[in-house]
Amino acid sequence: MLLVEDNLVNQQIALGFLRHLGQEVVVASDGLEALTKVSEGRFVVLMDMQMPNMDGIDATRKIREMGGVFASVPIVAMTANASDEDRILCANAGMSDFQSKPITLAKLARILARSDHAVTCACPSVNDVGMAISNTRHQEIAEVLGQETLDELLETFFSDAAAILSSLSATMRQDDPKDLDSMLHALKGAASNVGFQEIANMAQALRHKLIITNSELLDLMRAVDEERRSLAA
Repeated sequence: MLLVEDNLVNQQIALGFLRHLGQEVVVASDGLEALTKVSEGRFVVLMDMQMPNMDGIDATRKIREMGGVFASVPIVAMTANASDEDRILCANAGMSDFQSKPITLAKLARILARSDHAVTCACPSVNDVGMAISNTRHQEIAEVLGQETLDELLETFFSDAAAILSSLSATMRQDDPKDLDSMLHALKGAASNVGFQEIANMAQALRHKLIITNSELLDLMRAVDEERRSLAA
């Protein structure tokens, strides 16, 4: 299994879930790295769409252009954007499947069950993992990866969120919409993956605004701080 994901929190959760499902996993942090690693073995590829250096769409096109076995290697899009437009974009690039984030144990089990049978998978049935998706996201992560790992992931999220929010404030003064959208996308994806859906929703809403006010940024900062204080209580 080749996991292509640039966000550390998302990467660690997907990596832990895949290992729980019996998979050997190789990790690439962007599309350029994925091009190198995909040629080193036979993989099912889990491909994030938005990444620095080379995004998942361009990486998929280049993998398909390699021909031979690479023309049919399973490439599954993983994205926090689940619109019809994104699905069409992924299909046109040559992706063989599409999965919305956050990634759960059950979703990964289904992906592996649909993949090439030559790939060894010690996957439980969907029924076996169904209980996980009925629990909260924190419970699922703790049950699969352990409470200590969950605590570490949450600490990483809050550290990354603080850096993103600081960068957002600076970028707002420079009026660069492209950079703002990239940062809000990263915050949305990481927040959703660790179960902070309100923060994810706020970040997504700001992505659709032409101008972000200081008040709206402060509201987002307060939401992150409230989650941190709630967990520390």
